[in-house]
Amino acid sequence: MTRTEDGRQGVSISTNLGWVVLALVTVFALSIASIKLSPLGSEVAGWWPAAGLSVLLASRFRRRNLWLVLAAILVLTALANVVADRPLAVAAGYGVANAVASGVGARLLQDRSGRLYGLDTIRGLVRIPITAIACGTAAALIAGLTASVLGEGEFLRTVGSVLPAHAAAVLLITPLGL
Repeated sequence: MTRTEDGRQGVSISTNLGWVVLALVTVFALSIASIKLSPLGSEVAGWWPAAGLSVLLASRFRRRNLWLVLAAILVLTALANVVADRPLAVAAGYGVANAVASGVGARLLQDRSGRLYGLDTIRGLVRIPITAIACGTAAALIAGLTASVLGEGEFLRTVGSVLPAHAAAVLLITPLGL
């Protein structure tokens, strides 16, 4: 993590590449584990801890570099779904859901100047549940649309499963790194 002259926080890719790669590999591994540990008869994972780590990681990127980590999250979570035997189109849709939710979370956890809200202010504390709900909703709507359009599940059932799985992970994991 680096700070610019005006106090903004962000990841310097060149100096923190090892940490970024480690976090992305962990997102991939958590994604596979979550899919493999899904409840019987469920189209989606019961909990998605990769969401919390993805939002935390994305929140550390400055706006100009955010697309890089979001693209990596999309590819890695889609690949994890393919490895876990989901059809390619479904995996791609779920990858988009994860990347969009991470982007939403990253933006909500930063102020207008790009500074990361911390847990040392009321504003920062209030941002955590708002971010969790927004990320869960974004992921759920895209995953529900993906599942229903591609015949992998019912829209409302998927939304009802994905929203709490993602929101809980963001609520529990993301604050650990703020």
